Amino acid sequence: MAFCIASTCNIPSGAIFQHRQPLISEKPTSRIGVKKQLQCIANPELSTSTVNILDCVHDISDHKRKKGNLYATSLEFRLLRQHGYNVTEEVFESFRDKTGSFSACLCDDVKAILSFYESSFYGLEGESMMQEAWEFSSKHLKDLDNKDVDQNLVALVEHALELPFHWWAPRFETKWFIDLYDRREDKNHLLLELAKVDFNILQGIHQEDFNDTLRWWENTGLGELTFVRDSFIASYLWALAIAFQPQYCYCRKVVTKAIAVITVIDDIYDVYGTLPELELLTDAITR
Repeated sequence: MAFCIASTCNIPSGAIFQHRQPLISEKPTSRIGVKKQLQCIANPELSTSTVNILDCVHDISDHKRKKGNLYATSLEFRLLRQHGYNVTEEVFESFRDKTGSFSACLCDDVKAILSFYESSFYGLEGESMMQEAWEFSSKHLKDLDNKDVDQNLVALVEHALELPFHWWAPRFETKWFIDLYDRREDKNHLLLELAKVDFNILQGIHQEDFNDTLRWWENTGLGELTFVRDSFIASYLWALAIAFQPQYCYCRKVVTKAIAVITVIDDIYDVYGTLPELELLTDAITR
């Protein structure tokens, strides 16, 4: 199974710069939620291979080869910065016009502008060009005429304007993207089926975690306190956003319990305890 550089770098070993063609095409495998499984199928040592390939992309990057290709440049910039590589914002200099502004003709390629917008969130403090990139791309994406654009791409644009890709909780993003990918005419049916199976299996693990932790919560009796917010589900969702992978079951349970107890303590201080009682409670917690 062949892979290309995707949004979270699901890349095969030995595939860099085949026939001098840039492997810069965003695939759905990372956003659709089956990256880990596909990595295992393609290469059990892919984590090392991924680092090696990113090293090659960083060290051998040929900007002339990508000249005029805003999508490729933006995607490569985002991937490398996402994984901690030092990439200068000057890679976008060629997309400016004589006035020093980004060329208006770039707006004709919605996919490229969307990639440019996502990459702008990896700007560092003091990088004025990345701030300009965000202002330029966000303005044109907001002014997009939806009637003349593929509706799946419109959905991606609206989703990105709500929150950039890497700010979404991974599991929530996966569910959203599976539904979107299912509507595409060019979808890979095998990949889609694998994604749905993977999502359901992992969701089953999460449900078991939640039920185990819910039993703990009910046994504490804290949920019976009438002044306490009923936010146990929200506590688990916080934990799920932090560590959704199946191997982090214990982490999710500990984080859920911690947030639930902290919420109870917060409500005691905010709405229930008197000042003398809270002073005693503070002393007890401090000890």
